Amino acid sequence: MTTVPEPRAKVSEMDSGVQLDVEDERFLEYVGDLTWPSEMAWKDMPARVQRGLAWDKTKNAWCKMRSDSLKATGTCTRKARSGGWQSRWKDARDLFQHVDSERRRMLLNVLVEKTKAPPWVRASIVSVHGALSMHTRKRVQSALYTWVSSQWQLPPAAAKRRLVEVAVQVAKRVGWARDKYDRFVAFVEAAVEQLDRVDWALTAELCTQTLEQEGRALFHFHLLLRHVDSQVWMPGPAAMVFEGIRPNVTVAPNLGGQRGTSARTWAGYFYCTVPKIGQVHVLSNKTAFRDFPVQGQWVMALLLRAGNIDVPTARELVYKVAHGVTRLLADLDVVQRKREETRVTAARLSAVAGPQTFDR
Repeated sequence: MTTVPEPRAKVSEMDSGVQLDVEDERFLEYVGDLTWPSEMAWKDMPARVQRGLAWDKTKNAWCKMRSDSLKATGTCTRKARSGGWQSRWKDARDLFQHVDSERRRMLLNVLVEKTKAPPWVRASIVSVHGALSMHTRKRVQSALYTWVSSQWQLPPAAAKRRLVEVAVQVAKRVGWARDKYDRFVAFVEAAVEQLDRVDWALTAELCTQTLEQEGRALFHFHLLLRHVDSQVWMPGPAAMVFEGIRPNVTVAPNLGGQRGTSARTWAGYFYCTVPKIGQVHVLSNKTAFRDFPVQGQWVMALLLRAGNIDVPTARELVYKVAHGVTRLLADLDVVQRKREETRVTAARLSAVAGPQTFDR
């Protein structure tokens, strides 16, 4: 028998601004007595169970409500009318599969607010059924967010002669760039307030590759969030939209060095705070060398692999490293000598070639 949907009349509005109708009011009655596990019991649960718990409670409450409604109205299938509550539950579960994603998300939010779900439950709500995507896809100790937009382009004066130093000075003086940075700092501070025991580092930079190759000075932001002692569900792209720009989210960059989760996350933190080429602003709640140790391999990786820093900056950082300073300084001497030789060779070839002339 084909089920007939019941009329849906709007009757009230929750404090959160969610519009409720008659069916939603009944849904609230079925979630009122739900309880959540304690924090200790939560930590003992497998990650798969944690991710799906809130969704399962939402689906079960809705199916129970709908099953009772089918029984009261007699709009269930003939098999359900004769088969008892198990058959009605199956009918209700089939109906739930046709509920659109926006409505599922609204029901989930209603359940979370009505039952006063604890922070450890709220932090783990992820999209198991494709209806919600607010957190990263796996538990991590740190995550790197990057906001990039072609609209954040500095005036042509910033790209004059395609010099990074000139572009950085222009970026510091341009009013809209400074205002955007201030708004970004406020955005990050508000986001960090919602998290527990998190270190953070943010930076505003220029894309040196775009400047050198295309002659355009583009502004972008980085943010690294690092939990102090464990892997957690970090906010995902949908939860970190800044002025309409959705960030790219990756795990902390791997700069080599000693193994271990803590070392890797500090490497990512160091990547954000180190004085890189093209850096305009930087702000963090921790300081390298004072609050956490820096490995020499991180400095060499930023110099050789990524090209984020120059030899003088790398040398200044190496002097502060606790171990292997002599070897690292020798490696820097080799790098500097090879780069000087390459620069001299390029200058000689340019002089020999001379100005190019073309016959008409």
